[in-house]
Amino acid sequence: MDTQLKQDDAVVLVNGRRTAVTLTSACMLAAYAVIGSSFGPLLAPTASYLRVSLVLAGLFPVAWSLCYIPGTVVSGALLDRYGARPVLAGAGGLVLCCFLLLVLGFTFPQQAPLWLLLVLVGVAGFGGGGIDTGANGLASMLYPRERAGMLILFNMVFPVGSTLVTLIDAALLWFFPGEPRMLLLFPTGLTAFSLVAFCAASRELLSPGQEVKRRPQTRSLRAFQVLCWRLAPMIGILLLAQGVGACLATWTPVYLQQTFSLSSAQATLLAGLILSSTIIYNLCMARYVSRFKVEWVMLFCLLLIFGGTLLLFMSNLLLDIAALVLIMLGVGSIVALCLAMGVERAANEPGLVSGVLLSCLGVGGGIWNWLFAVVFNEIGQVWAIALCVVGAGLGVLIGLALVFSRRGLPSGSQAMQS
Repeated sequence: MDTQLKQDDAVVLVNGRRTAVTLTSACMLAAYAVIGSSFGPLLAPTASYLRVSLVLAGLFPVAWSLCYIPGTVVSGALLDRYGARPVLAGAGGLVLCCFLLLVLGFTFPQQAPLWLLLVLVGVAGFGGGGIDTGANGLASMLYPRERAGMLILFNMVFPVGSTLVTLIDAALLWFFPGEPRMLLLFPTGLTAFSLVAFCAASRELLSPGQEVKRRPQTRSLRAFQVLCWRLAPMIGILLLAQGVGACLATWTPVYLQQTFSLSSAQATLLAGLILSSTIIYNLCMARYVSRFKVEWVMLFCLLLIFGGTLLLFMSNLLLDIAALVLIMLGVGSIVALCLAMGVERAANEPGLVSGVLLSCLGVGGGIWNWLFAVVFNEIGQVWAIALCVVGAGLGVLIGLALVFSRRGLPSGSQAMQS
């Protein structure tokens, strides 16, 4: 059955092949999720292999997150102008090249100093920002009437990919302890496979005649300031609460290993099981989000993160696992909800909105990863947890302001209509 979807400057697909485009772009997003989740299990083996401190090893996720920021901004502008195919293909190729060089650098550490490895991770993070922005922007274009639910479902590749890579890394650390190169093979291979699959599919599905490109627009500084003001609540949530959650997701293996004297394999396995708990939750959230006000769903997720950070003070293995599960449940849907609300508030400019919001997500992740690394290793675990509680609490306050603001979206179903 022929299908044509057109919304302003959205992507137009023919011959009912929207599902194929969605699957191939989701595969690209899964590769990005797997790479981002690999840094947690990589921290301890990298520090041991390169003979550096955990603080210096913690610069790898910081470099990834900080360089992710300009990648989202640049790719957001390119997405609105040139379409999703060149953005996703170019970003995926950049990530693949950098990780191949990174594997080579770990193989010959004497010829590859730490700063060079950090540069490679940073350039890969720039490409990762392009993958994240391009894939989420494409999903917003393809599903204008089911935007919030589809974005939540689309971003399920993060818990699925994170669970998969942590379980694989746990097995690799069991058989190859202290060997970071083995942990790089799976994300590198998945990136190569997803890039080839997307390029092969999109060559037919997103040909120049099938994609409507936005005419170049000249945006004034005032217009950009107005856009940022409209997106201010979502920006604050991503900088604070989501940044805390993303930071704890990265540091979960190291936190469990050092706090409860677990081995790297045991801590990584537990981290994978914790991440897997979000899969069913996100399926239910995608199915029922349209029945509730989006602001209330957002506040519920923020409260889960805040409650989880408070529970970490108990310093009990079972309670800490329950706390981390609560945090991962809250983190799972916030990005999709922020993107859905942002697109509605910004007159359906998915590329620009995705670039701005995801760049803020990168800022929050980079800052919180660095802060947590310094406080956790130099000052103490309790103070690191207290820092996370403060960030999550501020996110809850923004969520409350969003709920009781008259400028909020009226309902989940209306928020998803174009």
